[in-house]
Amino acid sequence: MRASTIHAFFETAARDPAGRAVRYRAGPARWTSLSWADYAKEVRKVARGLVALGIGPGDRVAICGPNRLEWLLADFGALAAGAIPAPYYPTLPADQAAYVLEHSEARIAIVHDAAQLAKIGASRSRLPRLRHVVLMEGSA
Repeated sequence: MRASTIHAFFETAARDPAGRAVRYRAGPARWTSLSWADYAKEVRKVARGLVALGIGPGDRVAICGPNRLEWLLADFGALAAGAIPAPYYPTLPADQAAYVLEHSEARIAIVHDAAQLAKIGASRSRLPRLRHVVLMEGSA
């Protein structure tokens, strides 16, 4: 098997399916975790969703959000789909976020919330390659 981050991820999941892969906040004072098997299952779901939206090998997927489980799933899901993640900080103003989206040639953006969606909406005319925006939380 080729040596890469995504291959190592799935090799670890196969080798230690019951082991704890990630621990995350599930509420104000509540932490929970995902096993490697469940983590890999969720990453595959994201990858399948991206492929269903037209993402293929070498395409760019922009990811914007704070440190959270969904960010990890988006990142590894993009890698599993053969795409190249193009992360950017949620603190960027709209013009700088648009710069990252435009110059990365992202076809899909996965963003944290409606505020990040609004930043993209304000610059939509500059982003001809962007086909879809996916929200990690909430709805448009």
